[in-house]
Amino acid sequence: MMKYSPHLSLLYYLCGFFYMGFGTYAVDTNAKSYVNRLFVLAMSSTATWAFAYSISTSAPTAEASAYWRCMSVFGWGVFYSILLHFVLILTKTEIRISKWVLHTLIYLPAVINIFLFAPFGYLAEKQYHMVKSDFGWVNILPGDSWRIWIALYYLVFAAASVLLLIRWWRNLEPQDPQKRLARNFLISVLFPFILGIATDTMPDILGIKYFPKLVVVFIILPVTMLS
Repeated sequence: MMKYSPHLSLLYYLCGFFYMGFGTYAVDTNAKSYVNRLFVLAMSSTATWAFAYSISTSAPTAEASAYWRCMSVFGWGVFYSILLHFVLILTKTEIRISKWVLHTLIYLPAVINIFLFAPFGYLAEKQYHMVKSDFGWVNILPGDSWRIWIALYYLVFAAASVLLLIRWWRNLEPQDPQKRLARNFLISVLFPFILGIATDTMPDILGIKYFPKLVVVFIILPVTMLS
């Protein structure tokens, strides 16, 4: 049991390290840019996500593993809100509602996630029953309505981001040098979106419990495209 957990923990750790590096690079490049500041926030959330998964996967006890899995909500629980906000600014999409309303719609689900799933949150470790597997500690608690909420948060926000990127790419003139960048970034975003459904969302829905969650690893592709 847990024969692959050191390798998986190392993979998560390296991803977290790279995300920190990408965020630092963005600050060094232009700390005053609104897009760069959002990118740094996104990198902070993915680094937190990856580091929490790294510790949780090889934790000494089930309780410690569940605690660090709860900590990961500060990563996955806010990342997709930041991603959507980042894409809105990057694509210069005009939304005909006030910024206050827009920001509330984007970030309220993230606040709910933290309130529910963070350590000492309303649900917290009630959502986890950690057992040993070849890939380290995994959660075998049956899916419930809150798992559906998490899946919907991921699907809705990720799909909205992809649709905005498609619209941006299609509206750019063929001779615009951003056209190729937009296409490559769109493809790189679709990759973790589709694989994230396959490795994170569908196993939960289908009750497949002994499969590692790898979307935080796949996200490194679009991040590399932007850096």
